[in-house]
Amino acid sequence: DAVGATLFSGADWVRDAAQATGTSARLVGAWDGDQLVAGVAGATSGSGWRRRFMTPHLLPHTGFLFRPATTDRPAHIESERSGATAALIEYLQAGHARIHLTHAPEVVDTREFLWAGWEVQPRYTYRIELPEDRSSVWDGFERRTRTAVRKAEKTGYRVEPTTDIAELRRLVLRRAALDVRNRSSLCPARSFIRIRVTSGNAPLTSHIRARHAGAAW
Repeated sequence: DAVGATLFSGADWVRDAAQATGTSARLVGAWDGDQLVAGVAGATSGSGWRRRFMTPHLLPHTGFLFRPATTDRPAHIESERSGATAALIEYLQAGHARIHLTHAPEVVDTREFLWAGWEVQPRYTYRIELPEDRSSVWDGFERRTRTAVRKAEKTGYRVEPTTDIAELRRLVLRRAALDVRNRSSLCPARSFIRIRVTSGNAPLTSHIRARHAGAAW
């Protein structure tokens, strides 16, 4: 339920991505007394002046996480998250020569990062509603996208929902490993997923996989 938390900020994803890229997974927490109020997920590599803390190259984002609001007072929420952000920034800067994090779309307040001298590059995520009648969604795709989908259907690919998160993680890491081996960028780390699909106001708990001749891709 943390603000900024996604499928990819979970310990399993961070650990697997770090292992695949030869880095070390790291989860750091910010505490207020005995209460965990924020954290940051990432990976470390190098030592000394080359030590880095980053979003693992095989994940679209990790970054900062904040506990859900415990009050309806905006000033209190802002104060808690700003203080936790500043503390985490100070900790990261003290132990790392370079830091590069890609945050989830829910993390929108960049002031503490700017005040600390960080370079901030805003990016955008498209959220696509999935009504019962999907014709409006289909009509909104570019012509070349619709053509690519039709071509895939003719060659035997099909799309189906799945709740098997382990399979999804395995497929992502396998594809990313092939890209690294081939020195290609078919699945670049920070553009792998730009769309968060929602149904109404709630994120879907199922995910999508494509199959061809019985194999998942």
